[in-house]
Amino acid sequence: SKKPPLMLGDFMVDNPFCNPTRLEAKLSITKAMLKPSLKVAVKVRHLQKLVQDNFNKYMINQLNNNTMTQVIEDENKTTSSNNFKSPEVSDSLMVMNYQELLDADIKPREYIVYPILQEGGLAMLYAKRGVGKTFVSLELALAVANGIDMFEGKWKAVKPMKVLYIDGEMQLDKMRDRIKAIGERTNGMFLRENFHLINQEMQENGIPDLSTKEGQEKIEKCITEGTKLVILDNLSSLCRSGRENESESWVVIQDWLLSLRRRGIAVLIVHHAGKNGDQRGNSKKEDNLDTVINLKETTNTKKQEGTKFIVSYEKSRHFYGDETESFEVYLTENGFVVEDSEFEVFQTLLELKKQGYSQREMAKEI
Repeated sequence: SKKPPLMLGDFMVDNPFCNPTRLEAKLSITKAMLKPSLKVAVKVRHLQKLVQDNFNKYMINQLNNNTMTQVIEDENKTTSSNNFKSPEVSDSLMVMNYQELLDADIKPREYIVYPILQEGGLAMLYAKRGVGKTFVSLELALAVANGIDMFEGKWKAVKPMKVLYIDGEMQLDKMRDRIKAIGERTNGMFLRENFHLINQEMQENGIPDLSTKEGQEKIEKCITEGTKLVILDNLSSLCRSGRENESESWVVIQDWLLSLRRRGIAVLIVHHAGKNGDQRGNSKKEDNLDTVINLKETTNTKKQEGTKFIVSYEKSRHFYGDETESFEVYLTENGFVVEDSEFEVFQTLLELKKQGYSQREMAKEI
């Protein structure tokens, strides 16, 4: 008499979405016994952040349109779908055993840019001032927005996807000029609706500090449905609280980045290099990153070639072998041109030797 009315044979599932085979077998037995007017109650041992309405829809699809489901958190408490709210923090953590992990319906992550960035991936691109960080990151954003290749096919945007570019440093007119130049190089063949820009000059009070939860919440409102990539250009101008050399200052930013990852949104962080050439600040920033890219200055630069640098991978969690090889590029009026790296290294060594560099000095330069 204490159970919900018209309930027939309640059953226990450890986690309805991690073990669908077990659940479907029990639902099949229940479905055969049910009449359209009856209700079924399901005890869920680990509710987690499962939203009641979504669970109801899943159960209704499995049984029939006239079936109502109720989630029972424990033997003495029944929660109605009308007043159920998913808790911000679950009392218990989700745990899978070996077989549940193998049976789980886990969707493989798609590539956004092959091979450097997957869906929900976290990456950093850094370089010294003036090397070309914004040129590369802006070109990458437009490549993703339009599903086109970059660096002569070394980076492949697999299909057009929505991008949010957050620019905390450049003047708006300069940003417009760069975007216009990229459009002219490709005959204006752009899916303009896929590219969205937040520029600091567009805001009355500038862009909020993204190292605070308040600032992150304001940006969240600008991440529209379907956005697959957010680019933060650059870390120093957008995240202004705390000190770069203190690992604790990174925690709030890291938590936000991981929350974006769980939602399948990839993030590219544009950052400065320090005087020693490494990324500026504490190395804790790299712990949860999948890819770290350094744009290295090259001494073999001619004035007519314009911006020139070596693309070097310092961390590559999801790719290896030949795909991790460094390559040299320079910017021309027609876009980035990739050069033969082995020949360029040889030429650079010859030039350094003429300048009197020792072998150790040459190794450091290369």
